[in-house]
Amino acid sequence: MKKIDLKNDKYVLSISFANYLKGISGMAKVLMEHQIMYNEQNISYVNLFIVKKYLFKERITAFCYYGLVIDGNYQGIYTIEQIINLLYKFNNDNKILLDIHFHHFLYIKIKHLYKLLEHVSYAPVKVFLHDYYTICWNYTLLDSNKEYCGPSGISESKCSDCAFYKRSRNRTQEIRNFLFSYINRITVIAPSEIVRQIWLITYPQFKSRTIVILHQKEIGKYTGNLSQIPPNQNIKIGFLGMPAEHKGWDVWKDIVRKYKDTDQYEFIVFNSSDDMYENMEKVKIKYSSSNLNVMTEALRNTGIHLVLLWAKWPETYSYTLYESLSANAFILTNRISGNITDQIEKRLSGIVFNNEKELMDLLRYPDCVRKMINNFRKSQNYGPMYLEKNNDIVHISRLEGHRKSYVKNIINIKLYNYPLLYVLRILYKYNKIPG
Repeated sequence: MKKIDLKNDKYVLSISFANYLKGISGMAKVLMEHQIMYNEQNISYVNLFIVKKYLFKERITAFCYYGLVIDGNYQGIYTIEQIINLLYKFNNDNKILLDIHFHHFLYIKIKHLYKLLEHVSYAPVKVFLHDYYTICWNYTLLDSNKEYCGPSGISESKCSDCAFYKRSRNRTQEIRNFLFSYINRITVIAPSEIVRQIWLITYPQFKSRTIVILHQKEIGKYTGNLSQIPPNQNIKIGFLGMPAEHKGWDVWKDIVRKYKDTDQYEFIVFNSSDDMYENMEKVKIKYSSSNLNVMTEALRNTGIHLVLLWAKWPETYSYTLYESLSANAFILTNRISGNITDQIEKRLSGIVFNNEKELMDLLRYPDCVRKMINNFRKSQNYGPMYLEKNNDIVHISRLEGHRKSYVKNIINIKLYNYPLLYVLRILYKYNKIPG
């Protein structure tokens, strides 16, 4: 293993299933924000992501290694034993491990997490709820018929006819056993009150150990993009993010198909891909560590009127929700969409429909839609001027991580790992394997 040093005396260790430097998901954005916030406080951010190979339709794990990123710099691919050895070295160099963050359990060998915590004492553990993978293998809580199956945990009576049940039963029990093994060391971080409530239905024993920390803080009031829409102006309606069915892409396509010839709507897709879509305009979004608010800027610059956030699952946070609010867009959503539903009802910043038919019925009457948007704009129900990284998690880490962790003995590495790791590093460099 090459020589690796930390530039700061304190650090946080985080684990996720993908390299956040390459990711475009909400979780990748969270990790990027965390890295920036910890670095601003002279705390290093050490991230592990999964490099793996499955066989037989993901039934058998051929190997599971860990990509290593330190303070935004990729370091290579290593075994969990090599990672523990590195932590041992940091410990001997008097580096203080403030916190261990589990951002996701997807792809991870749970026995590796046991090994990690057995060798690293005292450091507090945070488990982040980016979705519902700790409840069901299908992390959106949609069954194999693509229907929302409710907030309760899996059971034979509820899930036996679902194609995900057998896989979920084994994996969820494995994760559950791990969480309860370290319940006195774990704090669960929910990004909204609604996901906290849903998660505690399955894990009520963690009620006193589950807190809400929003991903962002809302600063000031944005008073732009509130002009009245005249009768002769088309209504600009946006779809935010990648075209995924659980995000409502199929509903969006139906809307475009039905109303593209009315000459009343402009359909605009905002995402990071290079793809173009028939009968839709495209605004490309590229997040970076220097500009995490690029979506908000694009929505404002476009003068968006209406946004469809038709999540078919209970969103745990939804960056696109807060970006839409920051552009003073009027939002259309459904009863199932989690934090989107919760915030729209509290803020009166859109409409929550019971079903797709109600949505389509409204859009048939563009004059009515225009009137609703104009009434909303008259109400001066301003969205935030800025969305700022929420550094509450950093303050908690500093308060709790006052005791130096103890990293137990060095673990010997099995020799066969070395040639495999050498090959994997080359393949990863040329994007031949995921991670």
